[in-house]
Amino acid sequence: MANKSRTYPVGASTVTAVLGDILDVPVEVVVSSDDNQLSMSGGVSKALLAAGGEWTRRDAAKQAPAAVGSIVVGTAGEMDRRYVFHAITREDGVPPSDDRERHREIVASATRQALSLLREMKLTSIEFPALGTGFAGFKVEDVACEMARAMIEDLTLSKGALSVYIVLREQDVGENVDYQAFFNRFDDQSGLRHEVLRSHAVFMIHGIRTEAAWYESVSTILKAKDPRLYPVYGGYGFFDTFSFLLPLGTLRQRAVQKVKEKLEPLRRNPEIRQISVVAHSFGTHILGELMRQDSTLKLHRVLLCGSILPENFKWETLAAQIDPLPGGEHATHRVINDCGWLDIWPVLAHSATWGYGQGGRFGFRTPAVIDRFHKLGHSGFFGDDFVERYWLPLLSRGIVVDGPRDRENSPWWIQAIGVAKLRYVLPLVLLLGFVWLWR
Repeated sequence: MANKSRTYPVGASTVTAVLGDILDVPVEVVVSSDDNQLSMSGGVSKALLAAGGEWTRRDAAKQAPAAVGSIVVGTAGEMDRRYVFHAITREDGVPPSDDRERHREIVASATRQALSLLREMKLTSIEFPALGTGFAGFKVEDVACEMARAMIEDLTLSKGALSVYIVLREQDVGENVDYQAFFNRFDDQSGLRHEVLRSHAVFMIHGIRTEAAWYESVSTILKAKDPRLYPVYGGYGFFDTFSFLLPLGTLRQRAVQKVKEKLEPLRRNPEIRQISVVAHSFGTHILGELMRQDSTLKLHRVLLCGSILPENFKWETLAAQIDPLPGGEHATHRVINDCGWLDIWPVLAHSATWGYGQGGRFGFRTPAVIDRFHKLGHSGFFGDDFVERYWLPLLSRGIVVDGPRDRENSPWWIQAIGVAKLRYVLPLVLLLGFVWLWR
């Protein structure tokens, strides 16, 4: 449900907007939208009657007729709830009205009364459908936003912590709905944009000889386009070329440990529901080591660019640590690997020393990874257009955008470097030069 819900802290409470089935949310109270005779004959009320049984209607009907805009408390019957709060949104037998101002008054009044009753009954969790969108004819988004505004007004001043849900049926919002666009509209219209809980951490790990200036530009885009995303700098300080090339596990492990120390607080934070990683260059090596050394590390999305991991890196052994991508076509995929065919640095890293590879140049070619090839160099992935086109859809909605289809062949000299193994050639050249000087 991650892409179909959004949570907002309001005062000591939380409001969560959900696209889904009202019977799937675990709460103490469910709100029903009913006529003044409490007939439970349509929309959400009919679904609640089917789930709760005939006694749900009989118990509520004892209090009919009820005033429009009021709340009637009834039993939840066989539902896994304690009570049904029947919100009276129309008079039985009266055609829907076009008076939008009256609609707003009814919705706001019912919402405030339901929250007040919840406190009086010493309960803490409640879910609302879009009140009056069935026979009463109110518009779904208008109702949801009006309810949210009433909730903000009420919960901001309340000291008690309540868990409040607004549950909208997907079919009422539209076919093939863009969830991200829907929630962004809801944020703006309801006044909740500045209350969004940034629950999806995007942890960014940079390469060597840099302080990752790209982090600022990428995080700006992510925060602006999706208020749930929480960009986090996963830096490990300046790592020089000499340390990078030396095949000493202790030097590399220090960088791994520094990144792990920054990652741990996110893993312990109860407000962070998902952690995704964007890793570049040496950062991909660090990520690989983090995952291999800690099998309890669970990630939502993994994005690599300029990777120096070996082409035969065993991603299949780590697949259980990464959430699957949505959709049947991505059943085995866990990692997105953006490669630049103008990028020579993974080839040089593989050739010049031990422990690195060319996964960021030639891809991993494994069922667990989607390799995308772009006409880019080692640091060409951080432009605004690239981030918005390729990274944002994956991080926000789990959508994989295909890379360019046409790809040039690697120049012969790049392939030659990969084959030549400079880590052997350079010492040999130095040795021959030393012998020639001292012969």
